[in-house]
Amino acid sequence: MPVNQVKPSSTTYWIVALALLGTCLLAISSYLQLCSQACAEGHSYRLFGFTFETIGLILFPFTTATHLLSGKVPFFGLLTGWLLCTMLGAEIIFIYVQKYKIGSWCPVCLSIAALLTIAALGYFCDFYRDFKQSLEKLDGGPIMVNIYKGLTGIGFFCIGFLVAFGGIGKYNPLQATEDNIKENISFGNQQSNIEVYVFTDWHCPACRSIEDILESAAPKIMKVAKLTFVDDPVHPETLNFTPYNVSFMINNKDKYFQLRRALTNLSESNDNPSNEEIQELASKFGVKYKQLSYSEIALANKFFTHLIKQLDAEGTPTVVVVNKETQKGKKLSGTKKITEENIMRAIKSFTK
Repeated sequence: MPVNQVKPSSTTYWIVALALLGTCLLAISSYLQLCSQACAEGHSYRLFGFTFETIGLILFPFTTATHLLSGKVPFFGLLTGWLLCTMLGAEIIFIYVQKYKIGSWCPVCLSIAALLTIAALGYFCDFYRDFKQSLEKLDGGPIMVNIYKGLTGIGFFCIGFLVAFGGIGKYNPLQATEDNIKENISFGNQQSNIEVYVFTDWHCPACRSIEDILESAAPKIMKVAKLTFVDDPVHPETLNFTPYNVSFMINNKDKYFQLRRALTNLSESNDNPSNEEIQELASKFGVKYKQLSYSEIALANKFFTHLIKQLDAEGTPTVVVVNKETQKGKKLSGTKKITEENIMRAIKSFTK
C-alpha cells in the first residue's frame, strides 16, 4: 500500500528527534551502569537472554536514524511509528516487572519509557492530523492509508507486548554457569540423540585399566554420539583431581585425552597435586592450565552427582549409553563389560 502522508510539522519532528536522542544517551548510561542503586535489580533481568542495555543500544539509535530520514523518505516515518508502537508495547511489561517483580522503580528505565511515550505522541499527533484532514475531504485513498497505519500500529504494539511477556526473565548467573559447564564438558556430536556417559574414579585401579579402551573408542563414539566423562568420587581423593579434569575438559579439548592419561599416571603417585604440579604437567603438552573458580567446580560436582543418581551409576567404572529421545539406555559396569565392541554395539542398537 502506498505511504501518502503530510510532511510532519517541524516542531513535532524535532521534539521526537530530541526524545529519541535522549533514549540513546540513557541507554549508554545504563550500559555503563551510571545509574542509582534502584537500577541494580533491573540489570539482572534479560529479554531472551539479552540485556536491556544491549537491546537499547541497537534499537534506539536505529529508530533515531529512521526518524531523521523520515523527513525525506515517507516510508521511514511509517517504520519509525511501527518501532515506537512495538517498544511501547514492551514497556508495559517492563514497567509491570518493576512494580510487581522488582518492587522498586528504576529512574533510567522510567525516563526511557517517558521519552518513548513523548516520541510516540508526536507521531500520533501527525497521524491524527492526517486522518482528520482525509476525513474532512472524504478522500478514500488517504482514509484507507491512515486506517492501515492505525491498524498496523496497534498490531505492532501487541507484538511488542507479547514478545516482552514471553521473553523477559530474571538472569541467574549460577544457573548460567551451570548450563555453560554442562554444555562445555562434553565431547563429540552435540546434535546427536545418543549420549555416552563414562563414570570413573581417579583412584580406582579398575578405572585406570580401561583408559586405553576409552581412548581408543573415543574417536568412534564422538562421530555418532555425545561423550561425557563424569568424576564419581568413590575415593575422596578423586575430588582433588576434579578441578583439573574439568578445566582440561572445558579449555583443552584438543589435548584432553593426552592430559587425561597424564592425570591418570599422576594419580598413582600423588593423592593431592598442587596447581604448580598441574601447570608443569600441562606445559609438557603445550597448554596452560586455567584455574576455575570455586563456584564452577561446585557446579560441576553438583552436575556429576545429579548424573550419578539419574543414571544409577553404582560404582566405577561404569559406561551408560542413553537415547535421550526415547529415554532408553544401556549400562555397562566393570572391566569385563566395558569394551570398545560393547560400547559401539550399544550405540548402534539405539541409533536404529
